[in-house]
Amino acid sequence: MRGTRMLRGMPIAVVVVVAVGCGGPTDARLRITGEVTFDGQPVVDGYVTLSPLGSGPSAGGRIQDGKFAIERDKGPMTGKYRVVLQAMRETGRMVPIDPALPNDTVAETVQYIPPCYNTRSQLTADLSPDNTHLVLELSSTIP
Repeated sequence: MRGTRMLRGMPIAVVVVVAVGCGGPTDARLRITGEVTFDGQPVVDGYVTLSPLGSGPSAGGRIQDGKFAIERDKGPMTGKYRVVLQAMRETGRMVPIDPALPNDTVAETVQYIPPCYNTRSQLTADLSPDNTHLVLELSSTIP
């Protein structure tokens, strides 16, 4: 008898575990879109990273022609995030790939977004289902 009671309860326990497991954290993720300008011009090519100030996954996406989109399956969850932006541009100079091979060169690129928007970024965004579009207007003139 005792064994029979245990078997009757097992299917219920399995169903409860499966039901709790359905709709995991990906359902709470958000699709984020945005626009990024630097000194009034669209950032042509760059990257945006959203790092949670609490718990949750980081998220990021490529900036192209001043716009970005982070799809829901890779997006952040509701909460407050640190926003980090990076963008490189060519200087017009050619530099050696390796000092030992001075004839093998590549176009030199530099990070042109100031550190206050990337390595020392203080930008934050409060993301929620009602706030999924960011407008980021960056300036070379640091306040």
